[in-house]
Amino acid sequence: MQLAQPPLSPEDFRKDVVPVLLDRWLAKCFCKNPGFLKLLAFDFADYKRADRMIAPVELIDSEMLWSTIVAAKFEPQGDWLRDGGGSRRIYRCPQCGLTLATRSEQYSINMWPTTTRPKDDRALAAIGLYLVGYHGFGGKFDPAWILDFRPALSIDQFVDSVTSAI
Repeated sequence: MQLAQPPLSPEDFRKDVVPVLLDRWLAKCFCKNPGFLKLLAFDFADYKRADRMIAPVELIDSEMLWSTIVAAKFEPQGDWLRDGGGSRRIYRCPQCGLTLATRSEQYSINMWPTTTRPKDDRALAAIGLYLVGYHGFGGKFDPAWILDFRPALSIDQFVDSVTSAI
């Protein structure tokens, strides 16, 4: 088992994790994996409460997983459509046919969080794992507010949580 020392840098994620994810995806899609779906579904707005405003935040692992697998390998179903302050688009897995609804909103030139959820309402994992962590844009954010994501203990644990089919 290769131990990770979260946070892993985005560069190390690209070098050490992305090739493994791509190899495994080429062998079999991850669409039945609740951990894969949980990572894609991260949305900072889910953590807003009446007693606190949370600044825009992205989970870097989620963004990298989305760009590596969904944006690069899934089939877009139409163009990006305007949706309030953001854009939305449907993607289809070419291996199993699952459709995913994606919404993206730009907060700065360096931050455009993307949230993707299955259209068939299949279950997400109760806890999502990450290796890199969060990137925020101004305002207040405390990682302790996010109770359903935690650092993976190793790269292997993270990869298994995303790629192992149930």
